[in-house]
Amino acid sequence: MEKRTLDWMQGLRGIAAILVVFVHARYVLRGTPSENFAESLFMPGAMGVDLFFLISGFIMVYATRDSDGSLLYTAEFLVKRIARIWPTYAVISVVGVALLMPPDHFLSILNIKIMLKSLLFLPINPDTPPFFSLPWGLGWTLNFEMYFYLFFGLSMLAGKHRWKALSAWVFFTLLLIPLATRGTLSLDPQNNYGFGSVYLNLATNPIVWLFPAGMLIGMAYLSPVRLPKGNFSKCLVAATVAFAIWSGYSGLFKFHGISHWGGPLALAFLVFSVSGLESMIRPPSALMWLGKVSFSLYLSHPIAQGLTSKALRSFGHEELIHTWSYIFITTILALILAQTCYTLLEVRLSNFTKEKLLQALDVAFGRKNQSPRTET
Repeated sequence: MEKRTLDWMQGLRGIAAILVVFVHARYVLRGTPSENFAESLFMPGAMGVDLFFLISGFIMVYATRDSDGSLLYTAEFLVKRIARIWPTYAVISVVGVALLMPPDHFLSILNIKIMLKSLLFLPINPDTPPFFSLPWGLGWTLNFEMYFYLFFGLSMLAGKHRWKALSAWVFFTLLLIPLATRGTLSLDPQNNYGFGSVYLNLATNPIVWLFPAGMLIGMAYLSPVRLPKGNFSKCLVAATVAFAIWSGYSGLFKFHGISHWGGPLALAFLVFSVSGLESMIRPPSALMWLGKVSFSLYLSHPIAQGLTSKALRSFGHEELIHTWSYIFITTILALILAQTCYTLLEVRLSNFTKEKLLQALDVAFGRKNQSPRTET
């Protein structure tokens, strides 16, 4: 299977990221005549987060399909995921909080402790799932991402039994613990099981179901199963994609999770993955670029929006904030900032971090750059 067949996945990442940008841009139109229209137009774009989680599950299955189950392979997998996520998140979140929050608020001892916890992907307030009150709000998704990478990586140590181990972990955390301790199950990510441990609240949060769903789609993609070629596949793909979009914009579903936006998205994602159409799709270069910088765009766009608002207020033009033109210009600025962050953080800093950590692994395992490298 050629790697270029995943170009469509890059396009999906780009779509997911720009949807989230518009979701947060809609806030400036609150209290204006355009508020209701902006809310109905942009709010369903929050389903981009569900799409990100599905893609993560898919990619992890695809990228580790040749896992040998060794400790070294697992260690490299986790190192690469940490290097891919943490440096960019750490820099953008600290810079964003420092720029957009009052200095005395940011520098207080309490908030420094909170910031450090957030940099370790620890939920802050266990009673506010799934967001958990992080200082850089977008970090909530990375808490779940890193948790998923951890249990996914550890499951590879089971070798040929990795999928059994992973299934057991999902069963234990998402089904057995809630049933045994609370006597109930929920698919609502806003449900609070009320565990004393903030991390247990995260591990049992129903939004985690999106990752196994993405994994199952990845397994289906790697299997020989394919829909019959022709108009039937095209119509089925069109119908499931249309249903996913309609389910959000009609108001049928209004939040994250497999029982809300994530369910129709997973169905459309699955059908498209086994339709055979993905191998014929070549996303336009602009969408490919958007997918490439999607992680930086997702994390950094509030900085572009927040600094623009500060600048307009300082020049006495606050009325310009609550306009459609503000959304247009801040989106352009967010894209420019995303490219900058991608180059400096995702490419340079993350790659530097990855190489240093991999070198440390080679030393720890008594090798000199001879270890097999995972794709992730």
